[in-house]
Amino acid sequence: TKITTHNGCVYVAYLDQERFICIQKMDREGGTTSNRIFGPVMNDRSHMAPVVGVDGNGYVHVTGGMHYGNAFRENDPETGKLKLRPYKGLWNYFISDKPEDIGNFTAQTPGMPGYPPGWLTSYPELYKDNKGRLYLTSRQGSYKPPFIGGAIARYDHEAKGWTALGGELTHPRRRRRKLTYALWFEPGKDEPTCYQKWNTWLQFDGDNTLHLAWKVNALGPGRNWNTGTHIMY
Repeated sequence: TKITTHNGCVYVAYLDQERFICIQKMDREGGTTSNRIFGPVMNDRSHMAPVVGVDGNGYVHVTGGMHYGNAFRENDPETGKLKLRPYKGLWNYFISDKPEDIGNFTAQTPGMPGYPPGWLTSYPELYKDNKGRLYLTSRQGSYKPPFIGGAIARYDHEAKGWTALGGELTHPRRRRRKLTYALWFEPGKDEPTCYQKWNTWLQFDGDNTLHLAWKVNALGPGRNWNTGTHIMY
């Protein structure tokens, strides 16, 4: 979500006017602090918005600035001008250095336990269950065949690592890449694309059972990318 609470404090993730991903905290007394985490991201309001979550140990997690991964703009060291960073399809994911403190964040990179599973990520969302565990949902993959997936990962704040939930797929063109999706779409016969947006809602009931709803599009001439045609539950 864009806003979350923890121990009576409120945390909000947002883009500032220069397209930097930022975070603001309001403490119990109503005082506020803020911090720029990274950027500037691409000028793409539909895909760059950040989200924030707080894990069971109080560490603040922020992710965003991605569409099919982390292609965002940064300063060219030679010219000083903004350029599009090489497209690698990786996560932009940051965790605070101290619990309940937004002063400094560490970028999570592949191989670090805090780096989420998956590749070619869009539309990330962070949720918390009734026991304080973080869940991260996202759309992964490309609109081009072979498939596009809905991914869910659970964060263990004691082990400080992620577990992807769902079934494992082997990418037919990148055999070394193993992908775990809760559900996925493949193109039907004579369909040129398997594109789906990722409009998801995650909730936990009184027994802490996970409930997932995903707005999807039936393939074919009646599809509508923005409004969807069906709800999967």
